[in-house]
Amino acid sequence: MDNQLQNNGLPAIGLQARVAAALQSARAIDAPLCKLEYVLAQAMAKAFADMGQKVTDRNDEITYLVQNMPAEVTLNLPGIRIDEIPIAINRGILHHFGDFYGLNVASFMRFLTAHYQCSLRANAIKKLAAPVAEPLRPSPAQLLQIRTNRIATAFAKYKADGYYNDYGNLVFDSINAMGKIPFGEEKEMQLLEQARQNLIKTYSRSTIYPADRAKLKAGLNKLLSGNGQTLIVAEAKRLTLFALFDYLIEKNIDIMAFLEK
Repeated sequence: MDNQLQNNGLPAIGLQARVAAALQSARAIDAPLCKLEYVLAQAMAKAFADMGQKVTDRNDEITYLVQNMPAEVTLNLPGIRIDEIPIAINRGILHHFGDFYGLNVASFMRFLTAHYQCSLRANAIKKLAAPVAEPLRPSPAQLLQIRTNRIATAFAKYKADGYYNDYGNLVFDSINAMGKIPFGEEKEMQLLEQARQNLIKTYSRSTIYPADRAKLKAGLNKLLSGNGQTLIVAEAKRLTLFALFDYLIEKNIDIMAFLEK
């Protein structure tokens, strides 16, 4: 398929140069976890957009992908370079690796694996002066530091902008795994109900586009029938994270001191 690249997307020589440049970036296993998550999220969001699918209508799918793709990549393709990820996913969307059906973990991993094993990439590696070393797995202490840095980065952005896009609730889940969510059951129930009301309001909005109206109506019916628990939990996690950040800001508590307490 590599000799047919001129028929889909960029000319082959341009793609070769992009792959060669991407091979100079950090390996997925070595990159900061927050960077890997961000690159994957952006590349997958662009893939949905390129397929004419609105990301806002697939929040549950995107949440699942962002929660699972980083682990799949570091486990199965630890040596892939982080700047190769958008290239590989874009090539997959353009059918450089054959037909595919739907955008999910399997299809995205297929794009990445096919790119990783293709002759174009192999030839680019041969031209590099330094050999590609086998990736090392991060230690538990390194993983903890990665998660801590991600939380600190999220808190700093929230303080500066008043908002943080917690793709896949990864920051919340990291804090929760450390046992640092200070709210009790009553507060949790309040946040779950607020999340439900937020989503009902979102799916009740008006639109002039018939296809969007159908999707909004389907989402609203799902919530009202009690089948939207995944969406509600994801929204409640977002609200809980923001409530925690607001509490720390109000009390002038440093995020690192809070996590180390």
